[in-house]
Amino acid sequence: MLADHTLLLSSLRKELKKKHRDQGMLAILIIGLEGVTKLDGVMGYQAGDQLQQQVTERLKSALRETDIFGFIGREELGCILPSLTSEGHATLAAYKILRILEQSFMIEDRQVVVNVSLGMAYYPEHGNDADILMKHANVAMHNAKRNKTGLSIFSIEHDLFSQLQLEIQAGLNGAIQDNELFLHYQPQLNLHTRQIDAAETLLRWNLPNRGAIPPADILAVAENTGMISLLTGWVLNTALRQQANFNRAGLDLNISVNFSARNLMEPELPEFVDQTLRTWNVPPDKITVEITESAMIEDEKRALNTLLKLKDIGVKLSIDDFGTGYASMTYLRKLPVDEIKVDVSFVRSMLTVKGDERIVRSIIALGHNFDLEVVAEGVEDRQTLERLVDLGCDRVQGYYLGSPVPEEEFIKHVSLYNFNKPSKGVA
Repeated sequence: MLADHTLLLSSLRKELKKKHRDQGMLAILIIGLEGVTKLDGVMGYQAGDQLQQQVTERLKSALRETDIFGFIGREELGCILPSLTSEGHATLAAYKILRILEQSFMIEDRQVVVNVSLGMAYYPEHGNDADILMKHANVAMHNAKRNKTGLSIFSIEHDLFSQLQLEIQAGLNGAIQDNELFLHYQPQLNLHTRQIDAAETLLRWNLPNRGAIPPADILAVAENTGMISLLTGWVLNTALRQQANFNRAGLDLNISVNFSARNLMEPELPEFVDQTLRTWNVPPDKITVEITESAMIEDEKRALNTLLKLKDIGVKLSIDDFGTGYASMTYLRKLPVDEIKVDVSFVRSMLTVKGDERIVRSIIALGHNFDLEVVAEGVEDRQTLERLVDLGCDRVQGYYLGSPVPEEEFIKHVSLYNFNKPSKGVA
């Protein structure tokens, strides 16, 4: 049976009344599909409509006649599974839905794959009210999307996280305006000169009654609420202002700033970066803009155009988390980058997992073949650093060299390190 949002909620209330009488159980699922609106933008709304129709047909063939489902948003479906015998029964149905929706679709002779995230809540375990159950299933879906697990069953920890998201959303704009945010800096060691000559900026915020908020959570809220431009502007201005302080302290450093996929969609971004550099009198080649491979997926043409304009200004470009995406070689060929950063997941285990060392070695060789500098993240001991020297890596960062710290502490750390580590020795 098909349903829209209103009908689905009404149907859920009716099913719950039955369950109150017979003491049975049911499950409510929220299915998130990443790709419909992107398809709308690339191929037109008719393509997104075709995708929705194909999703509907697949679910019709997979679900029972008594199950109720329908689109409740452009990229979301709701599904009621009544007459369940156990939670295991619901889980099997959920994985069946995942399997059929993760298979590619053919839209106008083009193969399309969507990312599927499914959240599930049970009656009576997770609530006996329709609105509460819908909310809990939605919270679980966002947990599945955030952690890339495919399926997530609601737990109270998820709800606490959703409350945190609401608090971040409520306070972020004011925190930016009132300078309640701050930056930490993590040093990068040049393995050729044995000096710290660069640093990555890392966003920090202490939310009242919550303490330190993970940067990923701040960025997720900023992107979902349209505050990412405001946040990026604050980060860039603060980093360039503090870089002027580094220069006055005698530190000649390159500073890396992370830009998100949404940033690359903004046509005015290159002009803003240029004006900000001029405001703080910072040479463009002293700034590195870091992006991930996934940042190119949303709209590759627009992202590439933005990166080319940033390159024309003179800033350096870096691909972060290199090796974890699906098209590393393709992007090296297309993008005007200066640097790639080996993902921490390979570096941390390279001394104990032969396959990871081979990956690190291959990425270093690949980068050098493209005349790029290679930075290894996640260096936590001397042995790993020495092995990276042997492999010809150009620069490293990680807790062995220093954790992210505020501006003044960073200046003291780098000044002391470079004074005690002349251009010889490993570290």
